[in-house]
Amino acid sequence: MAEAAFAQTNDYLKTRVQFGQVLASFQALQHRMAKMFTELELMRSVVEGALEAIDSGRGNVSQEVSLAKAVAGETLHLVSREMIQLYGGIGMTDEHDAGFYLKRARVLEAMWGNAAWHRERFARLGGIEAGKSCAVSTFDRLFSSPCGRGKLGTPACAGASGAG
Repeated sequence: MAEAAFAQTNDYLKTRVQFGQVLASFQALQHRMAKMFTELELMRSVVEGALEAIDSGRGNVSQEVSLAKAVAGETLHLVSREMIQLYGGIGMTDEHDAGFYLKRARVLEAMWGNAAWHRERFARLGGIEAGKSCAVSTFDRLFSSPCGRGKLGTPACAGASGAG
């Protein structure tokens, strides 16, 4: 759904003319679209990782799926909010589907859990309690400190020589 919203927004920016120029030619809007594109690519990567975990029968499937749901939910919210912003006031009317995507993002969040819940579940499944961060998990490997011994600012990282 996030990819469809992105594609629809991209098409709109390429056709809508404002101040005598196509909206897609404005650098600030190009930056916003680039941000959404990178988030979509990250989401795709995380979802593919979860699918790979399911297919291979790894033991951390629940953790990978929670990570994928958290990232997908946040990405859908980002893209649907940006869609409305980039469409302008007409984005909330029934003339375009921009409002539809935002409403569906909220419904999906209510059905499957919001990103915060999935992040906490991810941490709990990885053995990380709230406020603690020394367990090595997929999340830690992705978002760990330069020393690779823990998260930034934790005692494990602060004690490392050189980095931290």
